[in-house]
Amino acid sequence: AFLVLALLETEGKGHEIEHLYGLGRRDPLIAGSMFLFVLSLAGVPPLSGFLSKLLMINGIVSTSASTGSSSSVDIVSWAESVDPLFWLAAAIVLNSALSLFYYLRIGLVMFFEEPSTEKSLKAAPSLRMAIFACALLTVLCGIGPVSEWLLDTVSSAIDSLMYE
Repeated sequence: AFLVLALLETEGKGHEIEHLYGLGRRDPLIAGSMFLFVLSLAGVPPLSGFLSKLLMINGIVSTSASTGSSSSVDIVSWAESVDPLFWLAAAIVLNSALSLFYYLRIGLVMFFEEPSTEKSLKAAPSLRMAIFACALLTVLCGIGPVSEWLLDTVSSAIDSLMYE
């Protein structure tokens, strides 16, 4: 997402949401990449942001799963008996849901607002290639064999650190 903003900065824009107005008409590939990036930041499947949040939440919940009294009479006593890490996982889920609404607004202004100017963005080929490579990796690292390879690599690295 920051690379797209850097591309907008080459025109002296990029630090206000109004600068994204109509980006989908001015440069659809860049706008599509930006929308992909913000969806990944929100943790939407099958993007890499979803996989990372899923792994974080899974680890937190599995660590705190044995806590919490099942015999609690009311919600307050149950909430007090739960491991504080559980609330971290709940905060991550809540933050993802709230951020999705903000990020969807970015998509709305990029694709449905009138652009402030009709001219397309500057060429900046190296910056564009970096944006497209990151967009491709955002999808590939979220699904498919790349995500499996990443999980295997991370698992073996964790095992080597934990059991030395």
